[in-house]
Parts: sequence; C-alpha cells; structure tokens
Amino acid sequence: DAAGFFRWALPRLDPALAFAGWLDSRTVPPPEETELTCDALAEFANAGRLDEPWIFVAEFQTEPRHDDLERLLEYALRFRRERRPPSDPRLKYLVGGVMLNLTGPVQPDALTMPYPGMAGFGVGGRVARLALREEDAAATLTRVAAGELGPCVLPWVSLMRGGGESALLDEWKRIADLEPNPQVRLQYATDALVFAELPGVKSEWKRALEGWNVRVSQQVLEWQAEAVVKNQRAMILRALESHCGSKAPADVVSTVQSSEDTEQLSRWFDAALAAKSYDEFRVAIKA
Repeated sequence: DAAGFFRWALPRLDPALAFAGWLDSRTVPPPEETELTCDALAEFANAGRLDEPWIFVAEFQTEPRHDDLERLLEYALRFRRERRPPSDPRLKYLVGGVMLNLTGPVQPDALTMPYPGMAGFGVGGRVARLALREEDAAATLTRVAAGELGPCVLPWVSLMRGGGESALLDEWKRIADLEPNPQVRLQYATDALVFAELPGVKSEWKRALEGWNVRVSQQVLEWQAEAVVKNQRAMILRALESHCGSKAPADVVSTVQSSEDTEQLSRWFDAALAAKSYDEFRVAIKA
C-alpha cells in the first residue's frame, strides 16, 4: 500500500497529490562513477496541476549515518536532472525525500550551507525524517484502527516506543486479523518479527505470534496448495492440447478439473506428455 505508506510518512502532504507508481530507482552515473541506487522511488501526480509532477526518494536505514542527508539529497537532485515525466518530456520533476531510521534518536532533517555575508544565498535542503523509536506504538495502532493510517504501517510498529508491551501485541493481532488476505497477514507478522530484533523485543513478539502465526500460516498453506493443484490441471491440459493438436474435449477437461489429488495429477501429467491422442490419455488415466 504505497499510498498508505506515504500518507503516514508525509502526513501534511497536499491530498491532491496522488501516488502514481514506482519508478526505476537507479541513477545513470557518469563513466567514472559507479551506479547509485536508492531504496525506492515514488512518482506522484496532481490531476489539477499536471505541469508539476513529483518524485520522492525513500530511504530506510537500520542505523543513522553521518552522510545520510547528503546522500538522500544527492539522489533527489540526480533524479531531477536525469528523469523526465513520460507524459511530457519537456517537464522536470519536482523532488523530495523521505528517510526512515529504524533505530536511533531523532536526526537532523535539514542541511543548510549559507554563503557567509550573503543573506539569502546558499545550498541545502530538507527531507521528511522519521525516527521510529520516537513514534508511539499504541497511538499508531489507534490511528490504524480508526482508519487514519493504512494497515501497511503494522510491520513498523515493533520498532516503535512501547512496541513490545503485551496489551499492544494483543491489539496488534486484533487489527491485523481484519486483513482479509491471509498471505498479507502473514507478511505483516513476518516483517514485524524481523524488525522486532532491532529494539530487542523479538522474544515478546515471537511468543505473542506463536499461535496466531500457526493459524495464519495454515491458511496460506491451504491457499498455496490450491494454487499448486490449479497449476497442475492447467499444465496437463496444455500438454494434451500441444501433443494432440486440438482443444481438449469437454469430458477430458471435466475429468482433469475434478481432481484435487496432487499425486494423481502428477501421474496424469506424465500420461499427457506420452499421449498422442485424447483416447490414449483416457485409457492411461483409467489404468
């Protein structure tokens, strides 16, 4: 949920500016330089101001670095120099930056280098910066529950202040359970558990997610098993139609689609590869 992420990371951004998609995050270096690749590059567009397209560089750091502001601003300016909106190559992107520090205290978000004795002249820039350990985990969950923030924020909660408390973990699971897609729910839990190692609350999260993860994982496994069966059926019919030179008859399609046994479908796939006609296949699967 890229739009949800940026609503969280850039809370006062003009709502008319809508997320338009991800772009290739690599820059084009001069011959003497190596390639620079940022973590993510997002394009935004305002339907009412198409002559002002935006891109935001997003960087994620386990620990703050002494040169992270310079690096982020360099990315932003290089993309402004190198990229042109496909809708109108005559335009230049307006650029911005988002920095998430997974650990560590609040860091400077602005770089200013005024010219001595020349008021109003200088080089610099400012980015949106979040120190996740300073974010309140309980308040963030409250905002997710109220619909102010998207559930895509859930994995980051384990990095926030109070992110290992028992009551908070129960509320986290309650909110995550509202996600209808079991694969997405499992991804929330997996990512939160990985992040929880950084602030030292992994044991609390692991203990809290034991039963919940088993249930969610089982749902995902069932979904994956269904996908395997569906793929096996498709491969059998594709092999038959390729070998027999015509579309599979209705009775053969019905027979193949009715099977949910992966071992049986594997045998039928071998039979499909060997069959020169649909009659040969019918005989083979009844043997």
